[in-house]
Amino acid sequence: EDNSDVIALIMGRPIGILSLLDEQSVFPKSTDDNCLERFAERFSGHRRFSLARKSSEFSIVHFAGKVTYNVTGFLEKNRDTLAQDVIDLLCESRFGLLRTLFTHASGKLSSAVQDCEVKRRPSSHAPQPVQRFRSSFRRQSYQVQRKPSNPVSRKASTRKNKVTVGGQFQLSLRQLTSALLAAEPQFIRCIRPNRTKEPGCFDSNYVTHQIRQTGLLETVRIRKEGFSYRPVFAEFVHIYQGIAFPHTSKVAPNLKNCFAILNKAGLTAWHLGKSRVFLKYYHEDQLQRCLLDQQQWAIILQANWRKLLARRRLQSLRLLAAQEKREARDLCNWILGTSESTLCTLLVLNAEDEARHRAVQKQLSESLLLPTVPVVNIRKKSKKEKQSSKLTSSVLAWEDDIIKSG
Repeated sequence: EDNSDVIALIMGRPIGILSLLDEQSVFPKSTDDNCLERFAERFSGHRRFSLARKSSEFSIVHFAGKVTYNVTGFLEKNRDTLAQDVIDLLCESRFGLLRTLFTHASGKLSSAVQDCEVKRRPSSHAPQPVQRFRSSFRRQSYQVQRKPSNPVSRKASTRKNKVTVGGQFQLSLRQLTSALLAAEPQFIRCIRPNRTKEPGCFDSNYVTHQIRQTGLLETVRIRKEGFSYRPVFAEFVHIYQGIAFPHTSKVAPNLKNCFAILNKAGLTAWHLGKSRVFLKYYHEDQLQRCLLDQQQWAIILQANWRKLLARRRLQSLRLLAAQEKREARDLCNWILGTSESTLCTLLVLNAEDEARHRAVQKQLSESLLLPTVPVVNIRKKSKKEKQSSKLTSSVLAWEDDIIKSG
């Protein structure tokens, strides 16, 4: 259901409920009943607007249902009687919390006032009332630089620049709308199973009521009837060119190639624009299923290629291990051959050394031995003869020990 008429009824300019409320707030002698009479006069024929049974109430049929409003205190609440000078004074407070609260409020009001001033006066050099007051407050002087010609004009200008609660609401709503249109919001709707928040209790009537009031059924219906997936030609060709063209080829993102891909996939109820492809919500799943076989083949090719690389690496590792084993065996053989030849050389040199040593010992023993002469006359040996015989016996004993050991 289209809600544009409700939005126009509430926020329409120059004729809307909030606009008329701001208009009635300007007049000091206006009352809430006069405001209701003004509403009834302007919107008596509107299908969304109706007067209630009580004299101070009116009703608006919103998307969620009929809502009744009481106009008592409408004008006083909309005027927001706290003066801007008081807000600026509180912004300069020494208390941090108070300064933060009114700085936030002053920021909203000053932004709205600046928007109004820019629309009314193109010149950006004219000083703002807030800035004049702040500069005068810092100088501890309460005299404004530019005074109106008379008090009546001062009140009229203040009243003209005054931003009401309805104006703030419209300003914040426009900012929210601009932020939503500039982004891609994702809404999460929370549905309560029952009113008492008890576990294991599901109230079907209450859940159905929430689904209808939140517009979930309407959203689903619009999604089914509309084109929820709208990629540009370049994105569509980049993702789905494998359906009708080879992946390695360069496909131009134009109308003809998009048409070929859609026909190859066998889709229906689609449309092509100047730069986008308009598809239903289920078309994306169908296109993904068309690419599923190619993805499976791609996985198989990747697995076989990884297997080939692993086998080549294993073969190179085996060759490297065999080469290292061969080099180690050659090293051992070289060490064994070298040790055998060295051992033979050492044995020969040892035998030669032993033969040479025996010859030397033999020559030494022969040179030390004296000839034995038989003595006829028995006489007493002298001291020299005793030493010579003792030396001879020790040499013979030493020669015998060498011969036994060798």
